[in-house]
Amino acid sequence: MATKTEVKHTRGSEDELPAASARIQSIQHRYQKGDAFISVERAKYFTESWEETEGKGISLPVRVSMAMKNVYEKMTHYLDRDDRIAGYWTEYFLGCPIDIERGIFNKVFEAELTKRSMLYFRVRSLVKGFVFIIRNRTLREFIRNQRMVKKGGNKPLDLGLDTMAEREINPFQIRKEDRRLLQRELLPRWKGKTVVDTLEKELAKEGLFSNRMHEFTTSIAGNTSRQVLMLSPSATVTTSQGHLILDFERVLSDGLSNMRAAVQAERDSETELEPEQKEFLTSIDIALEGVMVFSRRLAEKIEREMEAEIEPERRRVLEKMLHTCRKVPLEPAGTFTEAVQSLWTVKTAVELANPINLHCFGRLDQNLYPYYKRDLEEGRITREEAREYLEELLLKIMSQNIRPESNILGNFYHRYLGSAPVTLGGQTPEGDDATNDLTYLFLEAAHNSRAITNISVRVYEGTQDELLLEMAKYLHAGTSSYALFNDETMI
Repeated sequence: MATKTEVKHTRGSEDELPAASARIQSIQHRYQKGDAFISVERAKYFTESWEETEGKGISLPVRVSMAMKNVYEKMTHYLDRDDRIAGYWTEYFLGCPIDIERGIFNKVFEAELTKRSMLYFRVRSLVKGFVFIIRNRTLREFIRNQRMVKKGGNKPLDLGLDTMAEREINPFQIRKEDRRLLQRELLPRWKGKTVVDTLEKELAKEGLFSNRMHEFTTSIAGNTSRQVLMLSPSATVTTSQGHLILDFERVLSDGLSNMRAAVQAERDSETELEPEQKEFLTSIDIALEGVMVFSRRLAEKIEREMEAEIEPERRRVLEKMLHTCRKVPLEPAGTFTEAVQSLWTVKTAVELANPINLHCFGRLDQNLYPYYKRDLEEGRITREEAREYLEELLLKIMSQNIRPESNILGNFYHRYLGSAPVTLGGQTPEGDDATNDLTYLFLEAAHNSRAITNISVRVYEGTQDELLLEMAKYLHAGTSSYALFNDETMI
């Protein structure tokens, strides 16, 4: 049996934990109360490249990488005065990009951005639903079900005529000129050609829908979202991949420049490769170059802000951010702040490529601990400063966990979903207890930030009681989601 790793955890009672700083409280408040915006930049620049490469014999992986590189080259970077960790996936403090080629929310934007389109869609859907009910002789059953729903209180589905900007739960704003571009040019360009469109056609061909399920799902009034497809009353299939943990450790240890050089060396080596293999490596080369462009342009944005800044304290903050962003993630991280920034820059660029795909950080207390421990020992950072970085990081993770869902699902969703988990504790590859001071620091940061971000703690026999007690101090907050696991079950 592995022995417990010694952890110097100095916190006493909960009252000893200082409250979140004014900066963190400001970020938290704005994410809770501020407007969320739909951004069309990704959809615009992806489509622009896609049309330029169409019919030129370029392989699909290379075309996709080129399209995203065009997005990274032309997108607008946003920098906020409260930032110590730089990087957003849209031009807004709180925004959501559109993965228009996948098409998961294309019908939502097509139908639910204006009163006119909303009314047309609702009437059309209700007519189709009524025809389905009459054809299948289920009118009496439908009326009985509606009476049962009415007795149950609030309706589970929202069939109102509020647009995305007007609805009470999970509203989204969009600028008028962006809405026109999206509805008049971008959505028609991809209609019938998205990943979801292709998947729906292939599933229909395979006969996976039970009985009249396909007719039912295309006739019911209202759901424009295509996150999942109903195959039967008790079975669904997702329309896009997701829930991945990237190799962030390699980003920290190698840096993107070295990773790209390794890809180029493999592609250009004398080893005989199949054409598909070379095309794949070329697409990876372009993809890495795109993320590097994203990183460099982020640093350029910080530099412009710094040059225009006249307040000395803010200028010092920007100087530090600029120094960090010029180095990482292009080069290996050397400090705790560089490691946090490197991870966030890469995650943001990847999330922009595949929005709402849940690229999770995984075991952050393990990945970041060597940098934290060294900085703490050498006096480059204090425990309190590190916790504030983690508080900001958890809030930023939360900010990318929004989705422009259909109105009909509005009562099931709030602004943030609490996915994209951060995993803590557990065991080392050697089987030892992996709990360290950063494990507890993350719990404190989750409590202070009130970020709706899943904190999944894996317990090891030697730390189970201690972690249970530590987590109990924070569960009353009711904002972050916590899951506690041992080797086999969730506690």
